[in-house]
Amino acid sequence: MSYNAHSYAVAIEIFLRKLGKVSVHIADDIEKNPLEYLNGFLNEEYEKSEEKKQLVVGFDDKYKKYKGKKLGEWEEQDVIQMIKDLRGIFK
Repeated sequence: MSYNAHSYAVAIEIFLRKLGKVSVHIADDIEKNPLEYLNGFLNEEYEKSEEKKQLVVGFDDKYKKYKGKKLGEWEEQDVIQMIKDLRGIFK
């Protein structure tokens, strides 16, 4: 059974909005290619500290198999974990 990838994209959008990273509706862009969309935000965090650098490198390694893929092509449990990982990086 498939899952609603758009609802997860909206959850990521809301999370980024709460951080003050975005102010417009970007869920569709996230859904099309989440790793590409998040790359700029992750690069900003990477530069902040050695701890953040390690978290971002770990994130990249963990999800590299999904590079260039739409959110709907991901395994649902990986999408859920990716959102948790983003919270850890941006805390």
